[in-house]
Amino acid sequence: MIGFSDLIANREHATSVKCISCHGSVFEIKADDFRYKMSREQSTWNYLLQNAKEKDLEAYVHIKNVSHNIGVFQNNKPDKKAKSFRSRDKAV
Repeated sequence: MIGFSDLIANREHATSVKCISCHGSVFEIKADDFRYKMSREQSTWNYLLQNAKEKDLEAYVHIKNVSHNIGVFQNNKPDKKAKSFRSRDKAV
């Protein structure tokens, strides 16, 4: 299932899908119908809630790591070798 964690969290679409196969089937269900059908069976609904929570946590950790890596990259100052290398490149 794609997009159910967005639906459970009442978010706009944070998931996109691109089909790269010539053969396949896609089934679409309206959000209200999905909530109604899935919440009728409590164990299924609990599973979906837990799974959506785990997916959100994974996404949060990934975003946090990427943000940290960008910050580290931006805060690192080049050493003297890197500066001299750059000046050599510009002169050539």
